Amino acid sequence: MDTQNSNSSVDTVTVMNDNTPNSGRVVNNRLDKNTEPYQVIGFGQCSWVYHRKGRNHVVKLARQGYQTALETDHTAHLKVRAAFDIHKPPVNVPEPIRLAPPTSRWWETHSSILLQPPYDISQKTSWALLSQRIPPLPKCHRDTLINTFCPAHKRRDAATDTKNEDALARVYLGRRRVSGAPLPPNFSLRNYNLTLDQLLQLDAPVAEYARQMGEALCVMHWGAWVDGYGIEFVLGGQPKPPKMASSTATGKQTAVSVDITSAPSPAQPAYDANLAQLWVLDFDLCSMWDRERMCRFPNDLVQQLVRAFFKNDPYYPLPSMKGEVEEELWWEFREAYMEQARSMRLRHPLPGSFIQACERRGSGNLEIWEHDF
Repeated sequence: MDTQNSNSSVDTVTVMNDNTPNSGRVVNNRLDKNTEPYQVIGFGQCSWVYHRKGRNHVVKLARQGYQTALETDHTAHLKVRAAFDIHKPPVNVPEPIRLAPPTSRWWETHSSILLQPPYDISQKTSWALLSQRIPPLPKCHRDTLINTFCPAHKRRDAATDTKNEDALARVYLGRRRVSGAPLPPNFSLRNYNLTLDQLLQLDAPVAEYARQMGEALCVMHWGAWVDGYGIEFVLGGQPKPPKMASSTATGKQTAVSVDITSAPSPAQPAYDANLAQLWVLDFDLCSMWDRERMCRFPNDLVQQLVRAFFKNDPYYPLPSMKGEVEEELWWEFREAYMEQARSMRLRHPLPGSFIQACERRGSGNLEIWEHDF
């Protein structure tokens, strides 16, 4: 689930078309001196995610029956990336590189690598989705998470486990841990769930995260026409720019560079290996629409967006959450969403309709919301 940079996509695709002999004998750890193996760094309901050490791309490989999910992922990803390039919300989106169906020439040099164990070959298909890898969290942040949240007797193992070098942290502004609950017996920094209470414990800039999510979701809704269902917001590293990270590659460069434990600095445009950034990814469950549907069925569209918002994992602050911090985060999210909508000069009131419908649902009013447009 990692991914990009418009200035590096050509180089990345060139690398992916490498014809190095014997490059595929990696699953048995028989490595050519010029190759590195693809390693599984994540998996989900629809796919496995592979990465090759030293490369800036990942490969999603569809499970049997989920080929169309990769097509949806790629199509929605392209729309979101294009909208982010135009409107530049302060969140990174990985660069989509290509969708490789079974007939693709890309498979001629990669099928021997990927269509083998360690995972059940019967569950794999020769459909692959290539995208930029999200840089993992810098070591200083990995160490902070391990020293703060890993059981003491497991910290040394966690610190030396190479799998934790692929660290990404899901930012759950809509969830706190149960008070007094014990630390989980297993600890992994791959897709670590970082809840609101943990973020507050780290003095993380949660209000800024809420604003960034609000801006990003607004652009996704009204710039890309993608509902955002199933997307993830994670903290990862800052991408290394080919020369200097351009605004089209990373959004608002001055706003997205944030330290987990300090507020972002608007005067921090340069690459810093110790900074963490917010990224959005995973579009395989998203639905899309066109202008005709928006004009003909606005109420249905708003309801679809509300359902996607509340059914997603708890990344967003919610209007139904109680507590001073939670209420502040919803306000920050709400205001950022509406400010972004105003900056886009939209000719319809649907962004406000979406926010109002969310607040009605958050207050317990589950009646079908309708508005005369």
